[in-house]
Amino acid sequence: MNFKISSKIRFLIQVLNESVFLKNVLFVSGGTIFAQFLVLLFSPVISRIYSAEDFGIFQQYQAILSFLLVMSGLRYELAIMVPKEKKSAFNLLILSILINVGFSSIILILVFILDLFGYSFSLIRGMIHLVYFIPFALLGASLYQSLNNMVIREKEFKKIGTTKIIQSTGLVGGQVIVGGFWDKTHGLIWGDLLSKFLGISTFIRVLYKKNKQYLLTLNWNELKVLGKKYKKFPLLSVPSGLINVAGITMPTFLIGNYFGLSVLGFYALVDRIFAAPAMLIGQSVSQVYMGDFIDLSHTNPDALLARFKNLIKKIGLLTFIPYSLAAISAPFLFGWVFGQNWSEAGIIFAILAPMQFISIIVWPLIPTLNLLERQNWQLVWDFLRLLLVILVFAFSHYFNLSPRLSIFLYGVVMLFSYVIHLGLSYIAIKRRIKQFNGLSINDN
Repeated sequence: MNFKISSKIRFLIQVLNESVFLKNVLFVSGGTIFAQFLVLLFSPVISRIYSAEDFGIFQQYQAILSFLLVMSGLRYELAIMVPKEKKSAFNLLILSILINVGFSSIILILVFILDLFGYSFSLIRGMIHLVYFIPFALLGASLYQSLNNMVIREKEFKKIGTTKIIQSTGLVGGQVIVGGFWDKTHGLIWGDLLSKFLGISTFIRVLYKKNKQYLLTLNWNELKVLGKKYKKFPLLSVPSGLINVAGITMPTFLIGNYFGLSVLGFYALVDRIFAAPAMLIGQSVSQVYMGDFIDLSHTNPDALLARFKNLIKKIGLLTFIPYSLAAISAPFLFGWVFGQNWSEAGIIFAILAPMQFISIIVWPLIPTLNLLERQNWQLVWDFLRLLLVILVFAFSHYFNLSPRLSIFLYGVVMLFSYVIHLGLSYIAIKRRIKQFNGLSINDN
């Protein structure tokens, strides 16, 4: 018996040693598991410190930040993954950082001028006293995004896992301590700010050690050349990204406007809970998938297609039963776990579970179109999804539908759009295979 057990353990170790991809996923997901465990562990505490309205305001703050984040680096952070040469990738990182700093500074000046001339930020519910946080949060988020992509390219997956633990500790620690003992109004945002800048400091140390030689040879003309070479990213990926984020964040503003901050707060808590498995599985797998993507797309696109299909199958099998059980039990458990004031959030959780199940399969594969330089396809898909979301909430508002039914219809159209994206990504990889094999195809 002991021999059988030990032989199984040795076999598992051998599989892990031979599968670089699996090991890298485990490095990232190991840190993510602990990080998301902290978020989930403290969520019942945080939900008792802050009201549904507080969560609703924080959701709007994050939505604004997400929208600005698309423009902050002109999407050159995505181009970091593309060049074969490491020096070109590092120069793209520097270019992205410079643009991030400049854009965040412009937003800070703009906020100051508008406030100086008495512009009312109360057009966005509850946000009048939070606008000065946005430029600093934008700087932290944009720098982290650029540095993270370079760390992925360097395949420093252990550091990514460690950074996630540090960030989540700062997030929940800041939100609990600040909200519980000092500033309940801004506590959720203070914790968010802290987590972003903690991640930046870790990545800078890693990248400086491995790339400091490129700093000595930094050339402004090279930055200009790379900026022009990858101009498709700002020209196509920025509009696509804005439409993409609008499709994701539009429900935040529409739910808040049509149904109030309390309903938006319930939606925000559900979004926070769904983010745990999305971060655990989606982001961990996506970062390793992106790390191997460039090599496979240039050397073995058939293997890339096999990995694409394999990930769909494995993530689906892994998450189907947990999502089903969570959807069934959520209406009964939310009030007990998070407090009776949050019972409605459990019903919203169950309503959105099918859409979230599909999204956790699709999300790790979302970068496929951009990495294959099919930004025009991504733009069309983003526009279609945004249009469907607007139509759903316009329909719901016109016919005065309940919040539950409106959110259900939103979940249906989102599920439909995710399935379409899978199909587009599959076609894009198949065309890359034909190109690799030297066949003449029509890109349009």
